[in-house]
Amino acid sequence: MGNYSDSDSFDSEYEPSEEEEETEDDLHFTSSEDELDPAVSGFEDVNVLNEKSRAVKNKRVATENFEDEDGAGSDEVEDDHEVGGLGSDSDHQGQSYPVHKHQKDMSQYKWEVGTVYATREEFKDTVTAYAVQRARAITFRKCDLQRVRAVCTGKCPFWLYAAKMKEEDSWQLRSMNLTHTCTQTHRVGILHSRWLGKAFKKKVESNPRVKIRELVSKAQKKWNLTVTKSMATRTKQIALDEIQGTFREQYKRIYDYAHELMRANPGTSVRLQVQRYPEVENEVASSQTSCCIFQRIYICLEACKQSFNHCRSFIGLDGCFLKTPQGGQLLTAIGWDPNDQMLPVAYAVVEAETKDSWTWFLSHLATDIGVEKMGRTTFMSDQQKVSNPKPNLTYVH
Repeated sequence: MGNYSDSDSFDSEYEPSEEEEETEDDLHFTSSEDELDPAVSGFEDVNVLNEKSRAVKNKRVATENFEDEDGAGSDEVEDDHEVGGLGSDSDHQGQSYPVHKHQKDMSQYKWEVGTVYATREEFKDTVTAYAVQRARAITFRKCDLQRVRAVCTGKCPFWLYAAKMKEEDSWQLRSMNLTHTCTQTHRVGILHSRWLGKAFKKKVESNPRVKIRELVSKAQKKWNLTVTKSMATRTKQIALDEIQGTFREQYKRIYDYAHELMRANPGTSVRLQVQRYPEVENEVASSQTSCCIFQRIYICLEACKQSFNHCRSFIGLDGCFLKTPQGGQLLTAIGWDPNDQMLPVAYAVVEAETKDSWTWFLSHLATDIGVEKMGRTTFMSDQQKVSNPKPNLTYVH
């Protein structure tokens, strides 16, 4: 009887039909207490994560050109971006990335994978500026709190994909395809009034009464784009709100400005006059600051005050309009030094050039330079004919 491999069989009647040889498909059983030798047993450790990643990668290749109705909203497309461009944040911790820098000519902007943007709005404004100056019909196919995907219309393969960085407010460009197969257009869908308001801010600030058709014509000449009158109207209003809002924010810090003047130049005189709402007259002073309306401010620097004591007894008075959204007028008192040069002694910002405002200004000036010295001083006004002429100086003696 020939040899056979089933030496562990206890059935005396069992006889194999033919000689059997061990193959790679035969199963080998060992005791759980025995140490398994991978070289002998044929088993080896398998990295399940690597196998899973390989399977997912194969799935990504199959879904490379897939786009859902939400526009790259599926997880497969998002993973594809991370593989084709920049990986997840955990894979690149400690690395340095380029930071976005605004440039005037966005048509030559250099897109680079890994570029960091301060906010989502900064990235969207960058895409908008690029689309406007390149005259491309780019739209935001996906835009939420975690990712933004910009694509070109039609079958154009162009895309930009950015995502929010982990545990940060900044955003990062993860992948892109800058190839354009589309033609230029005169209408850009992502162009909006807020972006135009920023672009036309300087023009509106220099001429707040600019006409709507001038803004439409400027957009046509500058970018060869068609801007509707309604969008131009909203653009002008947004620019005006931003300009006036900036001035209002500065008026809120006028107390800080006064204290800084007195700290930097001890002895400086600063007088601030405001109007309060009648219903808050009896409230505490800390809460009244938020219910005040600026009216006047008088400033006389200590250095100018001391310099006037060594100048000629001459003061020139004049006033001019302030070309700001809030208006007002600037009152000045100018001295004449021994070198025949002008020396600003004091100045004030008032609501209008009236008898009351000039009296208020000269009263504080007399307190600073002294009533006796002011009585020996020669005054000269601009001698212009105005509806409310400057008061006689005898009012302040």
